[in-house]
Amino acid sequence: RDEDTLMVPIYDMANHSNDPKKLNTLSYKPNEPGDAFRFVATRNILPGEQIYNSYNRCNACSDVNEDDCETFSFYRTPDVFVHFGFVEDYPQNWEFDPDHESSDDDDREFEFCLQKDEEDD
Repeated sequence: RDEDTLMVPIYDMANHSNDPKKLNTLSYKPNEPGDAFRFVATRNILPGEQIYNSYNRCNACSDVNEDDCETFSFYRTPDVFVHFGFVEDYPQNWEFDPDHESSDDDDREFEFCLQKDEEDD
């Protein structure tokens, strides 16, 4: 992960969510050394309101076109667990590759998204 080489205290204070009702910031990671690391509010945030940022906003389940993703956050749900130590709330993006060591295209590899039922809100 690129942020392992940086200390970004404000970024570390935000919790993760891909829920569009909760998500209220975007982070823009540097493309090259010397570029700014930006953390931007996407709407007005009320005093005392929890700050949410997406650690994997550009995954295959998001509504963000991969070519338009300026945040470079492509983790899937298992990656979030491995790197950050938690299983994210919905929506979730999963990929299963029974032979991940092989570089061959394999019909056994599949990807799917889990979405929250809107009636459960």
